[in-house]
Amino acid sequence: MLVARILLFTIITTLLTNRVASTLLNRKSIRVYRKEFRYYIVMAVSSVTLFILLSFIINPAILAFAQFHLPNFVYWVGSAFMLTATTLWIWSKYHLGNNWSPRIAIRQDHTLTTSGPYQFVRHPIYTSYILQVLGMGLATANLAVTLPCLAICLLTLLRISDEEDSLLREFGHEYTQYQSSTGKVFPKLLRK
Repeated sequence: MLVARILLFTIITTLLTNRVASTLLNRKSIRVYRKEFRYYIVMAVSSVTLFILLSFIINPAILAFAQFHLPNFVYWVGSAFMLTATTLWIWSKYHLGNNWSPRIAIRQDHTLTTSGPYQFVRHPIYTSYILQVLGMGLATANLAVTLPCLAICLLTLLRISDEEDSLLREFGHEYTQYQSSTGKVFPKLLRK
């Protein structure tokens, strides 16, 4: 349980620090944003989840009413998911570079990234989000944490189709070819 609390704290501070830094560094870059209602829903659910996670980190007894028990190895599996997800997120952000945005956006100088984890999946950052929240649910074994995490998974999967549409409009045939050789969220096991 302590490992989960430490991992959650590390992940939250990493994500928040990165978000603030990228906002400050990319303030002047011109982006074309797609207006999307789902973005605001994701942000609202994420804010509630963040509050719940911080409550869990500070004092797990606050959420004891929602605690459920799992075999010990499941906590470790959840912690491994979180660690793997954080590593994948950092690797993905490194390869995506200035193309990254918290919203679905196409920059004026946007390029199609196909290196690093993008050679296996088209949306490895979303893969990392899904692994992250599943890991949080398993590592904490708490319904108050797990339910909003599952909502984030669902919203992330819905958001992917919006991003795919934007990328297809921007890159056309090149993106269609990329789609045929990579998985959306998880690697294709059989490549053509």
